[in-house]
Amino acid sequence: MNLKTQLAATPIVYGDVAKQIRTEASKPTSDLAKRNGNRLIQYFDKRMIRK
Repeated sequence: MNLKTQLAATPIVYGDVAKQIRTEASKPTSDLAKRNGNRLIQYFDKRMIRK
């Protein structure tokens, strides 16, 4: 499989902005988000070419 990638610089944040990002990232996922994630997994599993 040949995948093309694009690399971008990772932003560095400090202070209150960093604390806000960490707080948002640590929130538990909702049931809706989990269901949508599982739907995406199933969608791509069906379309994977397996050798």
